[in-house]
Amino acid sequence: MTLHIPRQKNWLTTKEMLDLMPFERTKLAKLRKAGQFVKPIELSKTCLRWDLVEVQNWLAKQKAARVKA
Repeated sequence: MTLHIPRQKNWLTTKEMLDLMPFERTKLAKLRKAGQFVKPIELSKTCLRWDLVEVQNWLAKQKAARVKA
């Protein structure tokens, strides 16, 4: 008997990550270039993954900054 342990989704593809964001790829590229967004995990030159917790923390920080402004 094989034990099946469901895998938790901790790494997101760029498409999955952008589905959570209020912006598109162009804005993502600008934020990354300016060093204002979380860094992806580079599995290869063409394969990026985003840490779900880091993305969620970035969003929370943006919301908190909005409230303070």
